[in-house]
Amino acid sequence: MRVRFVKELKAEEKIREFEEKYGTIENLEAYLRRRPEDVLAQIDLEDWRYLLEHPGARVVEGEVRVSAEALLTKNELQILSAIKKEQPDSIRELAKKLGKDVKNVYKSVMELKKLGIVALEKGRKRSLKPRLKYNKIVVEI
Repeated sequence: MRVRFVKELKAEEKIREFEEKYGTIENLEAYLRRRPEDVLAQIDLEDWRYLLEHPGARVVEGEVRVSAEALLTKNELQILSAIKKEQPDSIRELAKKLGKDVKNVYKSVMELKKLGIVALEKGRKRSLKPRLKYNKIVVEI
């Protein structure tokens, strides 16, 4: 059995990512005039132009395939589901919502981070906000 993690974005979300990375499309074009050998930037420019012309488009990226047996326990699936539904502001809040010990939830979240499924954003004080890096989990049998 294989599991696919898929990140699907709307055109405006991907355009926002380009804006965070390059500022404006003009900045990217200027960069490419100086560095025409940067193939990845060239692809970004083509994608950006396409998405501006097709605002209803969707982009699938960041697909990762892994073995299900080596990946997710029932506990980890519960954690992923709670992160998606509750969008907790900290691992402590996540543990409280799940009714589980903070130490155990922290350990599981760190494993999910190591696998590349969860990202941790800085929260208030020294807290870490768990966020999913993918919109879908697809199980292939």
